[in-house]
Amino acid sequence: MKLYVKYMVSLRCKMVVHQELERLGIKNAVVDLGTVELLDDISSEQRQILKENLLKTGLEVLDDKKVS
Repeated sequence: MKLYVKYMVSLRCKMVVHQELERLGIKNAVVDLGTVELLDDISSEQRQILKENLLKTGLEVLDDKKVS
């Protein structure tokens, strides 16, 4: 599963995303600028919590890569 994260432009942003994933118990993830590749699927509840927590830090999880 691949997630797209808007405004993720620095190493600090990558660290924030990685910390949020760990907080949710999601360990099998590859975090790169603008994308998160999850090796395992996550529940819709986990996705919503991740989305809300990242929004508080200024990052936005996009529902579709083409959304700007």
